Amino acid sequence: MESRAVSTSSPDLSDLAARLARVLVVGHALLLAGWVLWNGGVFRGYEAETVARSLLAGQGYAFPADQAWLRWEDVPGGYVPTAWTDPLRTLLHAAALLVAGEQFGYLLAFLGVLGAAAAAWVTLRLAERHLHPAAGLPAAGAMLLTVAHTPALTVATPLAMLGMALLLGRLLEARPHPSHAALTGGLLGITVLTWSAAQLLLPLVPFLWWWRTGCRHPARALLVPVVALAVMAPWSIRNALVFGELVPVRTGSGQILHLGTVGLGATVDPATVAGLPPPPWQAATAFEAVARVLGGDRSPEPRRALERWQHEVLRLQFGDDSGASEAERDAWLRREALAYIFENPGLTAALGVAKLWALLVHTPGSRRLAGITPGAVAAFLALLALLPWRWRWHARLVAAVPLLAYGALFVLITPYFYRYRMPVEPLVAFLAAATLMAFARWLRRGQTVTQ
Repeated sequence: MESRAVSTSSPDLSDLAARLARVLVVGHALLLAGWVLWNGGVFRGYEAETVARSLLAGQGYAFPADQAWLRWEDVPGGYVPTAWTDPLRTLLHAAALLVAGEQFGYLLAFLGVLGAAAAAWVTLRLAERHLHPAAGLPAAGAMLLTVAHTPALTVATPLAMLGMALLLGRLLEARPHPSHAALTGGLLGITVLTWSAAQLLLPLVPFLWWWRTGCRHPARALLVPVVALAVMAPWSIRNALVFGELVPVRTGSGQILHLGTVGLGATVDPATVAGLPPPPWQAATAFEAVARVLGGDRSPEPRRALERWQHEVLRLQFGDDSGASEAERDAWLRREALAYIFENPGLTAALGVAKLWALLVHTPGSRRLAGITPGAVAAFLALLALLPWRWRWHARLVAAVPLLAYGALFVLITPYFYRYRMPVEPLVAFLAAATLMAFARWLRRGQTVTQ
């Protein structure tokens, strides 16, 4: 097990940094709460709100037929069962609507603010404990400056941030006891139901827990995924009964994978989609394609045009068959995208580089794929933490492995919105703080040698 960090700086300076970190977290939360009040609790729930209203209307977890995703044909009235939205996010919307009616935005916005503040608080405490007593301030700063006002506009992602911060703590402080493994698995399952991309962590968290407990008790490490899957099981069973196929958390992976590979690839090289409708617009390079779909021209129209093009592709495959379920259509898009990737590896790689760059620098307030933003600075500091310098290697590795795995997803999909990166900000902030503390340690050592 890794021992706690030992302070090499003045206790007074470390105490001051710790106090400033807490003031930053509380002050940021208060400012966001004031922003919520100033804007009248305006909150857009998008698809989750639509499904929540259907749920409260007694129509089940469903879309109104005219608002269902991956559909274009005229479905006569009624509701269409869905798994398009993350379940816990949707249930929170339903609960807020039930409690507060049309003022539900206040409840969800304040919950988002509290979730982000709690995630920042946990992250700074972990940085102080496992990096340096003064590391909490750069960790909190890197995180809160990056997320900006986003926590007041969403609810699932701040809660996913909190889940990631708590999981980081469970792994840094792993204990070889069955109860610790079970609690880690329960937290992992809840995080997955809040943020479906966390499915990627289902094999990684048990491995890291096993490694952090000294590579002993592999049977206990299996408790982590077993409990996580048990938490997810009721929802996964519901999806299997509704759609007749395995949908662990939600649909949509095929849609976004197809749009981010086939759709964007077609704009760069239309010949790769010969036999399909021509793409709605063209880009000279992969970077230009990613920039346009992210809103580089300050308009969502390029993305929406690609979505309409995708519907035309689906229409060619399914015609006006209203019997094809959401899961069936999504699975078809996923298969087509994977085939496209293997047929066009060079173009896929070029798009992947552009998407990874976008993941690093496309943060709130930035409409470009280049430029100095707080998120870009934090990301590049986190990348420097991956260099094999020896200080606090175990702590850095625990944060780096899931972050690298998550970043690898963006070789295939496009981060249309900053909320796709937001859940891993605790990992980014922790690694950024590790880099800054290593720089400070190096400078202090140099000063000591000079003296």
